[in-house]
Amino acid sequence: MTSNSSKHQDIPSLDTLTGGAFTAPTSGERAQRIRDWLATNPTTEQMQGVFKELSGRDKGAARLLREKLDEIKRAKGQEAIGAEWAAKAEALLGQSKLNIADAMAWQRDAARAGAPLSREPLAGFKNRLAERVKSIEDLQHRAQVQREAAVLLAQRFEVLSTKGWRNAQAAEEALRGDVAHWQQQVGELAGDPDWSSLDARFAPQLEASKAQLLVVSDAFHVALAQTVTAATDAAAPLPPVPVWADELRAARGLPT
Repeated sequence: MTSNSSKHQDIPSLDTLTGGAFTAPTSGERAQRIRDWLATNPTTEQMQGVFKELSGRDKGAARLLREKLDEIKRAKGQEAIGAEWAAKAEALLGQSKLNIADAMAWQRDAARAGAPLSREPLAGFKNRLAERVKSIEDLQHRAQVQREAAVLLAQRFEVLSTKGWRNAQAAEEALRGDVAHWQQQVGELAGDPDWSSLDARFAPQLEASKAQLLVVSDAFHVALAQTVTAATDAAAPLPPVPVWADELRAARGLPT
C-alpha cells in the first residue's frame, strides 16, 4: 500500500515538473506540454521518470520522450566512438614514421565505425592526418625529382666528355656549382621531419643516385685536370677520355 501510494503521489509532482502534461485534457495538449518541457533541457533522469509514468497513459506523448532519450543514448555512443578514434589519430600523429596506408585507413575505418568525422575533434584530426599524408607524398615526389636531376647532371658530364676539352673546361665551374646545389637540396630533403616516413625504397635509391653522380663528377674533374696539365706538358700522361686524348695527340703531332 505504501508503495502504491508513493507512486500515485509522484504523479502530481511530475505533472508540475512537466507543466501539466499529466492533467492536460487531450493527447495533443499532453504532447505539446512535453515538447515545451523538453525545450527546457531536463535531465536524463527526469525524462526517464516522466517516460515511465507517461508511457502507460499516453503512448503518443511518451514517444517524444523515447525519441529524446534514444537521441541522448546515440550521442553518448558517438562520443565514446569519437574518443576512441581521436586517441588512435593522436597515436598516429605522434609517430615519427607515419605509414601513409595507416593514416588513410584511419579515416576509412572510423567512418565504418560510425565515428562523427564531421565534428570536432575528429574533423581536426582528419585534416591534420590529410596534411601529413600530403607532406609525405610531396616529399616523395621531390625525392623522385632529385633522382631524375642526378641522372641529367651525370649525362651532362658524359656529353661534355665527347666534346673538345676546352668546351668541358669552360663548363666545369657551372657544373661544379650545379652538383653542389643538388647536394644541398638532397640534404634538405633528408633533414625534413617526414623523411623517415617515406617509402623504404626512396632513401636508398636517392643515395645510389648521389653516389653515381659523385663518381662521374669526380672522374670528370680529375680527367680534365690531367688534360689541362698534358696540354702544357708534352711529357705528361694523356687523359683517359678518348676525345681529349686524341686532341692532345694531334696537338703533339702524334697519330690519333
